[in-house]
Amino acid sequence: MPDPHEAPAQRGCVILKDVLDHSLEEIASELELSLPAVKAALHRGRTLLRQLSETSAPPAPARAVQPALLRYAQLFNAPDWDGVRAMLADDVRLDLVSRRKAAGRRDVALYFTNYAGIVGWHLVPGWLDGREVLGVYQAPGAEQPGYFVELVWREDRVVGIRDFRYVPYIAQEARFTPA
Repeated sequence: MPDPHEAPAQRGCVILKDVLDHSLEEIASELELSLPAVKAALHRGRTLLRQLSETSAPPAPARAVQPALLRYAQLFNAPDWDGVRAMLADDVRLDLVSRRKAAGRRDVALYFTNYAGIVGWHLVPGWLDGREVLGVYQAPGAEQPGYFVELVWREDRVVGIRDFRYVPYIAQEARFTPA
């Protein structure tokens, strides 16, 4: 019989690590668990999330995404880096989940330098769990995105970028619906 205290630990570990980007040590301290217990709870929580996503309802039919997201994807795929950078708000924030954070147009603009050196990747606007996202296809002909990027908008300016490149397990069982 499962331990009734296990589910809250799993939820807490997954949220603290994958959503709030806490270190394993911070999670252990915050939840008063040993480091091995945090690792185990994180593994079990992620496994349970994958299992639950397999049994969830089918995705809703495709619908149109906002024009600004389409424009961003077109500029990115061109690749027109000056055009992409021009869409950034002055107070834009970047969250490269589990890696780094940056704030301000100048610092966030450097983020695109890494993508400029990569060939064959392209962005496809679509929907993931009811949210507009960009699916990142890492090779021509790939059947599903390798990961996702979520943008936050204020009018037609990007004020937030959440790039899930370094947490690819999120895309493994995701149900992405291209626009």
